[in-house]
Amino acid sequence: MPLFLKFIALSVLGLALMGIDTVDSGFKVVRGTTKAIYAHNVCKKIVNSDASNDFFVSTKTAAEWSSFRAATVPGLALQSCKSCWDILNNGGSVGDGIYHIDPSGSSPYPVYCDMTTDGGGWTRLFKHQQAGGFFANAADADAKNTSDPNNSLYSILNQMDYFKTPTNRYHFRITWPGESFRNLWWQTTSPRADVVVAGYKTDFVQAYSNYWGGLEFSNGTHGPASNSSYIDGSVNHANWFYAIGSFVVWGSTPPGIPASEDMGVSHGAAEVNLWIKETDTQTIYSSCKAILNAGASKGDGIYVIDPDGAGAGVAYEVYCDMTTSGGGWTLVAHSNGAVTASTPNDFLVNTYSLASVAKPGIPNTQASLNPEQFSTLASTTDAMFISPSYNAGAAIVDLAGGTWNYNSTKCTGNLRHTSRTAGCAGQNANDNYNSSDAFNIAVNSGNEGIVPAYKASEVCYSGKGSCTFRFFLR
Repeated sequence: MPLFLKFIALSVLGLALMGIDTVDSGFKVVRGTTKAIYAHNVCKKIVNSDASNDFFVSTKTAAEWSSFRAATVPGLALQSCKSCWDILNNGGSVGDGIYHIDPSGSSPYPVYCDMTTDGGGWTRLFKHQQAGGFFANAADADAKNTSDPNNSLYSILNQMDYFKTPTNRYHFRITWPGESFRNLWWQTTSPRADVVVAGYKTDFVQAYSNYWGGLEFSNGTHGPASNSSYIDGSVNHANWFYAIGSFVVWGSTPPGIPASEDMGVSHGAAEVNLWIKETDTQTIYSSCKAILNAGASKGDGIYVIDPDGAGAGVAYEVYCDMTTSGGGWTLVAHSNGAVTASTPNDFLVNTYSLASVAKPGIPNTQASLNPEQFSTLASTTDAMFISPSYNAGAAIVDLAGGTWNYNSTKCTGNLRHTSRTAGCAGQNANDNYNSSDAFNIAVNSGNEGIVPAYKASEVCYSGKGSCTFRFFLR
Protein backbone atom coordinates (compact mmCIF):
# COMPACT_ATOMS: atom_id res chain seq x y z
CA MET A 1 0.00 0.00 0.00
CA PRO A 2 1.37 3.47 -0.76
CA LEU A 3 2.42 5.68 2.10
CA PHE A 4 -0.46 8.07 1.52
CA LEU A 5 -3.32 8.48 -0.92
CA LYS A 6 -5.42 11.45 -1.94
CA PHE A 7 -9.10 10.69 -2.13
CA ILE A 8 -12.13 12.89 -2.48
CA ALA A 9 -14.91 11.08 -0.60
CA LEU A 10 -15.74 7.71 0.86
CA SER A 11 -18.92 6.69 2.64
CA VAL A 12 -18.74 5.82 6.32
CA LEU A 13 -19.63 2.23 5.39
CA GLY A 14 -16.88 2.21 2.81
CA LEU A 15 -14.36 3.43 5.35
CA ALA A 16 -15.40 0.71 7.76
CA LEU A 17 -15.14 -2.01 5.11
CA MET A 18 -11.65 -0.83 4.19
CA GLY A 19 -10.60 -0.79 7.86
CA ILE A 20 -9.67 2.87 7.62
CA ASP A 21 -9.06 4.75 10.87
CA THR A 22 -7.36 1.84 12.59
CA VAL A 23 -3.66 1.32 13.20
CA ASP A 24 -3.86 -1.98 11.34
CA SER A 25 -4.54 -0.14 8.08
CA GLY A 26 -4.27 3.61 8.37
CA PHE A 27 -6.13 6.85 8.93
CA LYS A 28 -8.05 9.36 6.87
CA VAL A 29 -7.01 12.99 7.36
CA VAL A 30 -9.85 15.19 6.16
CA ARG A 31 -9.06 18.33 4.18
CA GLY A 32 -8.60 21.42 6.35
CA THR A 33 -8.32 19.45 9.61
CA THR A 34 -5.72 18.15 12.03
CA LYS A 35 -5.63 14.47 13.00
CA ALA A 36 -3.55 12.97 15.81
CA ILE A 37 -2.29 9.51 14.91
CA TYR A 38 -0.74 7.19 17.48
CA ALA A 39 0.85 4.11 15.95
CA HIS A 40 3.83 1.91 16.77
CA ASN A 41 4.71 3.99 19.86
CA VAL A 42 4.92 7.23 17.89
CA CYS A 43 2.35 10.02 17.96
CA LYS A 44 2.13 12.80 15.37
CA LYS A 45 -0.50 15.36 14.48
CA ILE A 46 -1.08 15.49 10.74
CA VAL A 47 -2.17 18.94 9.58
CA ASN A 48 -3.97 18.80 6.23
CA SER A 49 -3.97 22.30 4.77
CA ASP A 50 -5.06 21.07 1.34
CA ALA A 51 -8.44 22.68 0.61
CA SER A 52 -9.46 20.06 -1.97
CA ASN A 53 -8.21 16.67 -0.90
CA ASP A 54 -8.41 14.25 1.99
CA PHE A 55 -5.40 12.02 2.63
CA PHE A 56 -4.97 8.43 3.69
CA VAL A 57 -1.96 7.72 5.92
CA SER A 58 -0.86 4.09 6.09
CA THR A 59 0.17 2.79 9.52
CA LYS A 60 -0.14 -0.96 8.92
CA THR A 61 3.54 -1.50 9.63
CA ALA A 62 6.08 0.47 11.62
CA ALA A 63 8.12 0.87 8.42
CA GLU A 64 5.21 2.45 6.52
CA TRP A 65 4.47 4.83 9.39
CA SER A 66 8.16 5.74 9.66
CA SER A 67 8.51 6.31 5.92
CA PHE A 68 5.49 8.59 5.88
CA ARG A 69 6.91 10.71 8.68
CA ALA A 70 10.20 11.02 6.82
CA ALA A 71 8.55 12.01 3.53
CA THR A 72 7.63 15.49 2.33
CA VAL A 73 3.97 15.51 1.34
CA PRO A 74 2.55 18.65 -0.30
CA GLY A 75 -0.34 20.00 1.76
CA LEU A 76 0.57 18.02 4.87
CA ALA A 77 2.59 19.07 7.92
CA LEU A 78 3.58 17.03 10.97
CA GLN A 79 3.53 18.29 14.55
CA SER A 80 4.40 16.67 17.87
CA CYS A 81 1.65 15.36 20.16
CA LYS A 82 2.14 17.48 23.25
CA SER A 83 -0.08 15.74 25.79
CA CYS A 84 -2.95 13.34 26.36
CA TRP A 85 -5.38 16.24 25.91
CA ASP A 86 -3.68 17.20 22.65
CA ILE A 87 -4.16 13.65 21.38
CA LEU A 88 -7.80 13.43 22.50
CA ASN A 89 -8.66 16.90 21.21
CA ASN A 90 -7.32 16.00 17.77
CA GLY A 91 -9.11 12.68 17.41
CA GLY A 92 -6.18 10.39 18.20
CA SER A 93 -7.42 8.61 21.31
CA VAL A 94 -7.62 4.82 21.23
CA GLY A 95 -8.74 4.62 24.86
CA ASP A 96 -6.98 4.67 28.22
CA GLY A 97 -3.39 3.53 28.16
CA ILE A 98 0.20 4.42 27.39
CA TYR A 99 0.97 6.93 24.66
CA HIS A 100 4.22 8.60 23.64
CA ILE A 101 4.11 12.39 23.77
CA ASP A 102 6.67 15.09 23.01
CA PRO A 103 5.87 18.31 24.90
CA SER A 104 9.24 19.91 24.13
CA GLY A 105 9.19 18.88 20.48
CA SER A 106 12.56 17.16 20.75
CA SER A 107 12.36 14.25 23.19
CA PRO A 108 9.34 11.88 23.16
CA TYR A 109 8.55 9.79 26.22
CA PRO A 110 5.75 7.46 27.36
CA VAL A 111 2.92 8.58 29.64
CA TYR A 112 -0.30 7.02 30.86
CA CYS A 113 -3.41 8.78 29.51
CA ASP A 114 -6.88 8.69 31.05
CA MET A 115 -9.01 9.28 27.97
CA THR A 116 -12.42 8.59 29.53
CA THR A 117 -12.85 9.97 33.07
CA ASP A 118 -13.82 13.60 33.75
CA GLY A 119 -13.86 14.46 30.07
CA GLY A 120 -10.68 12.51 29.29
CA GLY A 121 -7.34 13.85 28.14
CA TRP A 122 -5.61 13.61 31.53
CA THR A 123 -1.83 13.09 31.56
CA ARG A 124 -0.56 11.24 34.63
CA LEU A 125 2.31 13.14 36.22
CA PHE A 126 2.74 10.99 39.28
CA LYS A 127 1.91 7.56 40.67
CA HIS A 128 2.75 6.20 44.11
CA GLN A 129 1.73 2.75 45.32
CA GLN A 130 2.91 2.28 48.87
CA ALA A 131 3.51 -1.43 48.18
CA GLY A 132 6.47 -0.28 46.09
CA GLY A 133 8.02 1.69 48.94
CA PHE A 134 8.52 5.42 49.36
CA PHE A 135 10.51 8.19 47.72
CA ALA A 136 13.93 8.99 49.14
CA ASN A 137 13.72 12.78 48.98
CA ALA A 138 12.34 15.71 46.97
CA ALA A 139 14.66 15.15 44.02
CA ASP A 140 13.67 11.49 43.89
CA ALA A 141 9.97 12.42 43.91
CA ASP A 142 10.43 15.08 41.22
CA ALA A 143 11.50 12.61 38.51
CA LYS A 144 11.62 8.84 38.88
CA ASN A 145 11.19 5.86 36.55
CA THR A 146 10.23 8.32 33.83
CA SER A 147 10.13 5.69 31.09
CA ASP A 148 7.79 3.39 33.04
CA PRO A 149 4.41 5.12 33.63
CA ASN A 150 2.98 2.09 35.44
CA ASN A 151 5.80 1.80 37.96
CA SER A 152 4.80 1.88 41.64
CA LEU A 153 7.14 4.85 42.11
CA TYR A 154 6.69 7.02 39.02
CA SER A 155 7.08 10.76 38.61
CA ILE A 156 7.43 13.32 35.84
CA LEU A 157 6.53 16.22 38.11
CA ASN A 158 9.51 18.09 36.68
CA GLN A 159 7.61 18.23 33.37
CA MET A 160 4.41 19.85 34.68
CA ASP A 161 5.10 23.30 33.22
CA TYR A 162 4.67 21.86 29.72
CA PHE A 163 1.02 21.17 30.53
CA LYS A 164 -0.17 24.61 31.64
CA THR A 165 -3.50 25.90 30.38
CA PRO A 166 -3.78 28.73 27.82
CA THR A 167 -4.20 31.17 30.73
CA ASN A 168 -1.01 29.91 32.39
CA ARG A 169 -2.72 27.87 35.10
CA TYR A 170 -2.36 24.28 36.26
CA HIS A 171 -5.49 22.14 35.98
CA PHE A 172 -4.84 19.25 38.35
CA ARG A 173 -6.71 16.14 39.41
CA ILE A 174 -5.73 13.98 42.38
CA THR A 175 -7.11 10.46 42.72
CA TRP A 176 -6.70 7.65 45.20
CA PRO A 177 -7.51 4.35 43.44
CA GLY A 178 -9.69 2.20 45.66
CA GLU A 179 -11.12 5.24 47.46
CA SER A 180 -14.34 7.02 46.46
CA PHE A 181 -12.79 10.49 46.42
CA ARG A 182 -11.10 12.71 43.86
CA ASN A 183 -10.35 16.43 43.56
CA LEU A 184 -10.14 18.58 40.42
CA TRP A 185 -9.02 22.20 40.59
CA TRP A 186 -6.95 25.00 39.09
CA GLN A 187 -4.12 26.97 40.65
CA THR A 188 -1.66 29.48 39.23
CA THR A 189 1.36 28.63 41.38
CA SER A 190 3.59 25.61 40.86
CA PRO A 191 3.59 23.16 43.79
CA ARG A 192 7.27 22.61 43.04
CA ALA A 193 8.01 26.23 44.01
CA ASP A 194 8.40 27.53 47.55
CA VAL A 195 5.50 29.99 47.34
CA VAL A 196 2.07 30.39 48.90
CA VAL A 197 -0.65 28.70 46.83
CA ALA A 198 -2.38 31.28 44.63
CA GLY A 199 -5.17 31.26 42.08
CA TYR A 200 -6.94 28.25 43.58
CA LYS A 201 -10.33 27.53 41.99
CA THR A 202 -12.54 24.49 42.46
CA ASP A 203 -13.54 22.38 39.49
CA PHE A 204 -14.93 19.44 41.50
CA VAL A 205 -13.83 18.48 45.01
CA GLN A 206 -14.80 15.55 47.23
CA ALA A 207 -12.07 15.62 49.91
CA TYR A 208 -11.67 18.94 51.73
CA SER A 209 -10.75 18.30 55.37
CA ASN A 210 -7.26 18.81 56.82
CA TYR A 211 -6.77 22.31 55.36
CA TRP A 212 -7.25 21.43 51.70
CA GLY A 213 -6.53 24.33 49.34
CA GLY A 214 -4.52 23.08 46.36
CA LEU A 215 -0.97 21.73 46.33
CA GLU A 216 2.13 23.35 47.82
CA PHE A 217 5.82 22.63 48.30
CA SER A 218 5.94 20.78 51.63
CA ASN A 219 9.25 21.75 53.20
CA GLY A 220 9.08 25.46 52.41
CA THR A 221 9.82 28.74 54.13
CA HIS A 222 6.46 30.30 53.26
CA GLY A 223 4.58 28.41 55.95
CA PRO A 224 4.84 25.55 58.46
CA ALA A 225 7.32 23.00 57.14
CA SER A 226 6.91 19.26 56.69
CA ASN A 227 9.85 16.95 56.14
CA SER A 228 7.71 13.95 55.26
CA SER A 229 6.66 14.65 51.66
CA TYR A 230 7.72 16.57 48.56
CA ILE A 231 4.30 18.18 47.99
CA ASP A 232 1.10 18.27 50.05
CA GLY A 233 -2.36 19.85 50.11
CA SER A 234 -2.65 20.96 53.76
CA VAL A 235 -2.06 24.53 52.71
CA ASN A 236 -0.07 26.74 55.09
CA HIS A 237 -0.18 24.06 57.74
CA ALA A 238 2.31 21.57 59.17
CA ASN A 239 -0.03 18.70 58.26
CA TRP A 240 0.93 16.89 55.07
CA PHE A 241 -2.33 15.37 53.89
CA TYR A 242 -2.92 15.00 50.14
CA ALA A 243 0.75 14.00 49.97
CA ILE A 244 2.49 13.75 46.60
CA GLY A 245 5.91 12.16 47.05
CA SER A 246 5.76 10.71 50.58
CA PHE A 247 9.08 9.83 52.17
CA VAL A 248 7.59 7.81 55.04
CA VAL A 249 4.48 5.80 55.87
CA TRP A 250 1.58 7.44 57.74
CA GLY A 251 -1.57 6.36 59.55
CA SER A 252 -2.76 3.17 61.16
CA THR A 253 -6.18 2.18 59.75
CA PRO A 254 -4.50 1.12 57.53
CA PRO A 255 -0.98 2.58 57.30
CA GLY A 256 -0.29 4.18 53.95
CA ILE A 257 -0.05 7.52 52.16
CA PRO A 258 -1.77 10.50 53.87
CA ALA A 259 -4.75 11.50 51.75
CA SER A 260 -7.68 13.05 53.64
CA GLU A 261 -9.44 12.19 56.86
CA ASP A 262 -12.68 12.46 54.91
CA MET A 263 -11.76 8.83 54.17
CA GLY A 264 -11.46 8.03 57.87
CA VAL A 265 -9.35 9.05 60.84
CA SER A 266 -5.72 7.92 60.45
CA HIS A 267 -6.67 6.24 57.17
CA GLY A 268 -3.68 5.83 54.88
CA ALA A 269 -4.31 5.39 51.15
CA ALA A 270 -2.69 2.54 49.25
CA GLU A 271 -2.10 4.65 46.13
CA VAL A 272 -2.22 8.23 44.90
CA ASN A 273 -2.12 9.59 41.33
CA LEU A 274 -1.70 13.19 40.17
CA TRP A 275 -3.01 14.16 36.73
CA ILE A 276 -2.94 17.32 34.63
CA LYS A 277 -4.90 18.65 31.65
CA GLU A 278 -4.31 21.94 29.86
CA THR A 279 -7.95 23.07 29.78
CA ASP A 280 -9.42 26.28 31.18
CA THR A 281 -13.09 25.86 30.31
CA GLN A 282 -15.53 25.71 33.20
CA THR A 283 -19.27 26.02 32.67
CA ILE A 284 -20.93 27.60 35.71
CA TYR A 285 -24.52 26.48 36.29
CA SER A 286 -27.22 28.04 38.46
CA SER A 287 -27.74 25.10 40.81
CA CYS A 288 -26.89 21.47 41.43
CA LYS A 289 -30.06 20.47 39.60
CA ALA A 290 -28.94 22.47 36.57
CA ILE A 291 -25.60 20.63 36.66
CA LEU A 292 -27.40 17.28 36.83
CA ASN A 293 -29.83 18.16 34.04
CA ALA A 294 -26.95 19.23 31.79
CA GLY A 295 -25.27 15.85 32.20
CA ALA A 296 -22.32 17.53 33.93
CA SER A 297 -22.52 15.73 37.27
CA LYS A 298 -19.31 14.12 38.54
CA GLY A 299 -21.03 12.71 41.63
CA ASP A 300 -21.58 14.01 45.15
CA GLY A 301 -19.15 16.80 45.97
CA ILE A 302 -18.27 20.47 45.75
CA TYR A 303 -19.07 22.44 42.58
CA VAL A 304 -19.18 26.14 41.71
CA ILE A 305 -22.58 27.68 40.90
CA ASP A 306 -23.96 31.14 40.15
CA PRO A 307 -27.70 31.27 40.94
CA ASP A 308 -28.32 34.71 39.42
CA GLY A 309 -26.28 34.13 36.26
CA ALA A 310 -25.40 37.48 34.72
CA GLY A 311 -26.68 39.33 37.80
CA ALA A 312 -24.59 41.14 40.38
CA GLY A 313 -24.13 38.07 42.58
CA VAL A 314 -20.84 36.19 42.52
CA ALA A 315 -20.28 32.50 41.83
CA TYR A 316 -19.53 30.39 44.90
CA GLU A 317 -18.87 26.83 46.01
CA VAL A 318 -21.71 24.56 47.07
CA TYR A 319 -22.04 20.93 48.04
CA CYS A 320 -24.22 18.91 45.67
CA ASP A 321 -25.93 15.65 46.55
CA MET A 322 -26.23 13.99 43.15
CA THR A 323 -27.53 10.61 44.34
CA THR A 324 -30.26 10.86 47.01
CA SER A 325 -33.84 10.76 45.72
CA GLY A 326 -32.84 11.50 42.12
CA GLY A 327 -29.97 13.88 42.95
CA GLY A 328 -29.55 17.53 42.02
CA TRP A 329 -29.77 18.79 45.62
CA THR A 330 -27.97 22.01 46.64
CA LEU A 331 -26.90 22.17 50.29
CA VAL A 332 -28.18 25.58 51.41
CA ALA A 333 -27.61 25.44 55.19
CA HIS A 334 -25.90 23.20 57.73
CA SER A 335 -24.79 23.22 61.34
CA ASN A 336 -22.95 20.74 63.53
CA GLY A 337 -21.34 20.52 66.93
CA ALA A 338 -21.53 22.99 69.81
CA VAL A 339 -21.91 25.93 67.44
CA THR A 340 -25.47 24.79 66.69
CA ALA A 341 -26.54 26.23 70.05
CA SER A 342 -25.77 29.72 68.73
CA THR A 343 -27.59 29.43 65.40
CA PRO A 344 -28.72 32.97 64.42
CA ASN A 345 -32.46 33.67 64.37
CA ASP A 346 -32.30 34.63 60.69
CA PHE A 347 -30.10 31.68 59.71
CA LEU A 348 -32.48 30.56 56.95
CA VAL A 349 -33.08 34.01 55.45
CA ASN A 350 -29.56 35.41 55.48
CA THR A 351 -26.01 34.48 54.48
CA TYR A 352 -23.58 33.15 57.06
CA SER A 353 -20.04 31.88 56.41
CA LEU A 354 -20.55 31.46 52.66
CA ALA A 355 -17.00 30.13 52.28
CA SER A 356 -17.94 27.18 54.54
CA VAL A 357 -21.36 26.36 53.11
CA ALA A 358 -19.92 23.67 50.82
CA LYS A 359 -18.05 21.89 53.63
CA PRO A 360 -20.55 20.35 56.04
CA GLY A 361 -18.08 17.74 57.28
CA ILE A 362 -15.76 20.18 59.04
CA PRO A 363 -16.45 19.83 62.80
CA ASN A 364 -18.19 22.56 64.77
CA THR A 365 -19.20 24.73 61.82
CA GLN A 366 -22.40 26.26 60.54
CA ALA A 367 -23.11 28.09 57.30
CA SER A 368 -26.02 29.32 55.23
CA LEU A 369 -26.21 30.71 51.69
CA ASN A 370 -29.64 32.28 52.40
CA PRO A 371 -31.97 29.41 51.47
CA GLU A 372 -34.95 31.70 50.87
CA GLN A 373 -33.06 33.85 48.36
CA PHE A 374 -31.54 30.82 46.63
CA SER A 375 -34.94 29.16 46.35
CA THR A 376 -36.34 32.22 44.61
CA LEU A 377 -33.39 32.59 42.22
CA ALA A 378 -33.25 28.89 41.31
CA SER A 379 -37.04 28.36 41.33
CA THR A 380 -36.74 25.34 43.60
CA THR A 381 -39.72 23.10 44.25
CA ASP A 382 -38.29 20.36 46.49
CA ALA A 383 -36.69 20.37 49.94
CA MET A 384 -34.67 17.78 51.87
CA PHE A 385 -33.73 17.76 55.55
CA ILE A 386 -31.21 15.41 57.18
CA SER A 387 -30.49 15.21 60.91
CA PRO A 388 -29.53 12.32 63.20
CA SER A 389 -32.14 13.69 65.62
CA TYR A 390 -35.06 12.94 63.28
CA ASN A 391 -36.19 9.98 61.19
CA ALA A 392 -33.20 7.94 62.41
CA GLY A 393 -30.95 10.18 60.34
CA ALA A 394 -32.61 9.25 57.04
CA ALA A 395 -33.45 12.02 54.60
CA ILE A 396 -36.86 13.67 54.93
CA VAL A 397 -37.88 14.76 51.43
CA ASP A 398 -40.69 17.13 50.47
CA LEU A 399 -41.53 17.14 46.76
CA ALA A 400 -43.41 19.75 44.75
CA GLY A 401 -43.85 21.99 47.78
CA GLY A 402 -42.98 25.18 45.91
CA THR A 403 -40.28 27.73 46.71
CA TRP A 404 -38.98 27.87 50.28
CA ASN A 405 -40.30 31.35 51.02
CA TYR A 406 -41.15 32.77 54.45
CA ASN A 407 -43.54 35.33 53.01
CA SER A 408 -46.24 32.67 53.28
CA THR A 409 -46.87 29.72 55.56
CA LYS A 410 -46.30 26.13 54.49
CA CYS A 411 -48.62 24.06 56.64
CA THR A 412 -48.63 20.78 54.68
CA GLY A 413 -46.08 18.29 53.38
CA ASN A 414 -43.13 16.49 54.95
CA LEU A 415 -41.28 19.78 55.55
CA ARG A 416 -43.09 22.93 56.68
CA HIS A 417 -42.43 26.47 57.91
CA THR A 418 -44.06 29.59 59.30
CA SER A 419 -44.40 32.85 57.41
CA ARG A 420 -43.00 36.18 58.56
CA THR A 421 -46.28 36.98 60.26
CA ALA A 422 -48.08 33.73 61.03
CA GLY A 423 -47.76 30.07 61.85
CA CYS A 424 -49.81 26.92 61.36
CA ALA A 425 -52.35 26.28 64.11
CA GLY A 426 -51.78 23.23 66.29
CA GLN A 427 -48.34 22.34 64.91
CA ASN A 428 -46.23 23.05 68.03
CA ALA A 429 -42.85 23.80 66.41
CA ASN A 430 -44.61 25.60 63.58
CA ASP A 431 -47.62 27.22 65.21
CA ASN A 432 -46.82 30.84 65.99
CA TYR A 433 -44.22 33.07 64.37
CA ASN A 434 -44.56 35.77 67.03
CA SER A 435 -43.50 33.56 69.94
CA SER A 436 -40.57 31.40 68.92
CA ASP A 437 -41.11 29.65 65.61
CA ALA A 438 -39.58 32.24 63.27
CA PHE A 439 -37.71 31.04 60.15
CA ASN A 440 -37.95 27.37 61.02
CA ILE A 441 -37.85 23.97 59.31
CA ALA A 442 -40.66 21.85 60.73
CA VAL A 443 -40.95 18.06 60.47
CA ASN A 444 -43.33 15.43 61.90
CA SER A 445 -46.46 17.29 60.75
CA GLY A 446 -45.00 20.54 62.04
CA ASN A 447 -44.54 19.32 65.60
CA GLU A 448 -40.72 19.15 65.62
CA GLY A 449 -37.81 20.65 63.73
CA ILE A 450 -35.15 23.36 63.56
CA VAL A 451 -36.27 26.48 65.41
CA PRO A 452 -33.32 28.93 65.67
CA ALA A 453 -35.33 31.52 67.62
CA TYR A 454 -35.95 28.94 70.35
CA LYS A 455 -32.26 28.26 70.94
CA ALA A 456 -32.31 29.56 74.52
CA SER A 457 -33.81 26.16 75.30
CA GLU A 458 -33.00 24.02 72.27
CA VAL A 459 -32.51 24.47 68.54
CA CYS A 460 -34.04 21.12 67.65
CA TYR A 461 -37.56 21.08 69.05
CA SER A 462 -38.72 19.06 70.94
CA GLY A 463 -36.41 17.41 73.42
CA LYS A 464 -33.54 17.13 70.92
CA GLY A 465 -31.38 19.98 72.23
CA SER A 466 -28.68 21.42 69.97
CA CYS A 467 -28.50 19.09 66.98
CA THR A 468 -26.64 18.63 63.73
CA PHE A 469 -28.60 19.18 60.52
CA ARG A 470 -28.27 19.68 56.77
CA PHE A 471 -30.88 21.39 54.61
CA PHE A 472 -31.04 21.00 50.82
CA LEU A 473 -33.19 22.56 48.09
CA ARG A 474 -33.82 21.46 44.50
